[in-house]
Amino acid sequence: MSLDPSYFPAYITAGNAFMMRNQPRDAFLAFNAALRLRPEDPSALFNMGVLLFEQNRFGKAAEFLQKASAARPRDAESSFRLGMARLNTSDLSGRRGAPGLHRGGPESRRRQVEPRDRDGRR
Repeated sequence: MSLDPSYFPAYITAGNAFMMRNQPRDAFLAFNAALRLRPEDPSALFNMGVLLFEQNRFGKAAEFLQKASAARPRDAESSFRLGMARLNTSDLSGRRGAPGLHRGGPESRRRQVEPRDRDGRR
C-alpha cells in the first residue's frame, strides 16, 4: 500500500487479512481507507459491516450492511448479515424499536401460512 495509496483492492485485501489474524483495529483502518477512496463500494461497505458485527457493534454494522445490501439487492450474504445485525439490535423492520416483533405484539399473531409443495399446492 505504500507504493500506491489509491489502490483500492489492496485495502480490502489487507482488511480481510487483518480480520483473519484477529487484528480488528488494523482491519478497521484498512476498510476505512477503502471507504475513503470509494464510499459507496458494496464490498467495502459489506466488509466494514461484518467487522463491526464481529465486534458486537450491531447498530453500526446494520448501517453499513444496509448500504451494501441496497447496492447489491440480490446478494444473499449481505441481506443475511443485515438481518442478523437487526435481530441483535431488535430492529427487524429497518427502524429502531420495531414494535412487538419478538415480544408477542400484533405481528406475532399473524395467521400461520400452510406449507406448500413445489407446485404451490397445500
